[in-house]
Amino acid sequence: RSLPIVMALGTVILAVSFIIAGTAEILRHRGLGAARRPAAANPA
Repeated sequence: RSLPIVMALGTVILAVSFIIAGTAEILRHRGLGAARRPAAANPA
């Protein structure tokens, strides 16, 4: 009886972790793109 609950909980945790990881990657790439342009423009 508890196995479907455990599998559902694992699926939810896995899905949430994928969403968090994907959001972090998007924000990291946006942050790097926004930070590199002024950093490259300032010394030049």
